[in-house]
Amino acid sequence: MIKAKIANVVYPQKVLLAWGEAIKGNKAITEWLITNGYKELGLFAYAVRNNDDARDWLMKNGFPHLMALING
Repeated sequence: MIKAKIANVVYPQKVLLAWGEAIKGNKAITEWLITNGYKELGLFAYAVRNNDDARDWLMKNGFPHLMALING
């Protein structure tokens, strides 16, 4: 059994709104998230579209709960 470490994070409302836009497919906002301290949210937008590298990164870097959201 693999025991995953889960990162503890709190996001500002504006970042959550940007995340929603990234999920909708806005690549500029996705890249902004990745380069401005919210890499997990940007990679989530790629992972939800079945990008294996993004999925692996989320699992290896403390965000298995985001993968659970995708898989749910």
